[in-house]
Amino acid sequence: MRTIFTLCLFLSAYTSIAQWDVGLGAQVNFPLMYNKAVGDYNHSLGAFGPVISAKYYPRNMTFYPSFAAHLTQVRLPLVKESGTVVGVIFTQFNFVVGANIRKTFQNNRELHYGLGIGVSYFQDKGLEIAGTNQGNIASVSSAASAPITRWVPAATPRIEYIFPISQEKPLFVGIGGQVQYIYFFDDGSTYDVQVVTRQYQQLKLKASLRGHMVNPGAQLSVYYRFSDRNAY
Repeated sequence: MRTIFTLCLFLSAYTSIAQWDVGLGAQVNFPLMYNKAVGDYNHSLGAFGPVISAKYYPRNMTFYPSFAAHLTQVRLPLVKESGTVVGVIFTQFNFVVGANIRKTFQNNRELHYGLGIGVSYFQDKGLEIAGTNQGNIASVSSAASAPITRWVPAATPRIEYIFPISQEKPLFVGIGGQVQYIYFFDDGSTYDVQVVTRQYQQLKLKASLRGHMVNPGAQLSVYYRFSDRNAY
């Protein structure tokens, strides 16, 4: 809440010289992981989370910069062996700076599209088991002494349709979609995982966070527009 309040104060200081949209909304993503260790088990599960965003519109220009921050929880498969898939539940923080184009239509309706570049932070929240052999697993544990954490760069092309919802207040609704792409470089870190079946058989695996993550999603936001009435 302190971050949102500080951002609003910062934006309000510039309303005399610029136009801003400040938004708060929700986002749902469907992350997919691609590497040799997971094979054809890519995994896709709705990952919900809040998103805050700000858009700055220079005068008489269709091109503008933006910023967005998003918090969610994702499940990524790390390794697959004999029908057993070991994955990790991550808390994911996204911070994105975007370069965008705005197209305006009648009745204050707008189409926005562009490319965002930023970073994502992943923090391990626990292991999970999936796959065709899931029902035969009694437990899964990791010998790692510390949680898995990674900072990685991310690219996010996106598109959004924005339209007004009030005649008295500068309130707008945005409906959009995006595809986040992340490549986890192999940093040499491996994690020892032990899987125990219901027949008390032990399966020891080596897991690592690497490969391609493709994360399509959708977003719904409400924006408040700050502007200089004499300039716009």
